[in-house]
Amino acid sequence: MIKSMGRAEKLFDAGVMVVLTIVTALILLPMWYVVVTSVTPFEVFAKTNGTLWLNPAKITLEGYRQLLQAGQLPHAFLISVYITVVGTALNLVVTVLMAYPLAQKRFALRTPLLLLVLFTLLFNGGLVPTYLVHVGPNKFASRRPTPCPDTST
Repeated sequence: MIKSMGRAEKLFDAGVMVVLTIVTALILLPMWYVVVTSVTPFEVFAKTNGTLWLNPAKITLEGYRQLLQAGQLPHAFLISVYITVVGTALNLVVTVLMAYPLAQKRFALRTPLLLLVLFTLLFNGGLVPTYLVHVGPNKFASRRPTPCPDTST
């Protein structure tokens, strides 16, 4: 037997619909903007300061024609496929080779390796490079603090 919805359930469903509509708009509007700017000539886009949202003033596929005629797109695509396939294969091999021994209770190095894996999950390898980008590699010679990176070089 189907029970009819009460007032509170209807209000909740309406609220969920409003939130989902807003989230959908926040996802689709940037995609629509990319599509509109990709089919608009650069002169029109520059003249309107990128404010073409609903309908493009003039539609042309010249940008796509130039992109396909340049001949670099298939090469870039093959590089992307190669990196994806090789990276996935290497990741799978390393994960399996690490996961199987760590699943064995009698493995002697289980706890230290699990702690090492946990440490690398919590503190990624980008911590030191990010610090060097913000502070700069030449700032270690000075003892004074530098709140901003040196942008003069």
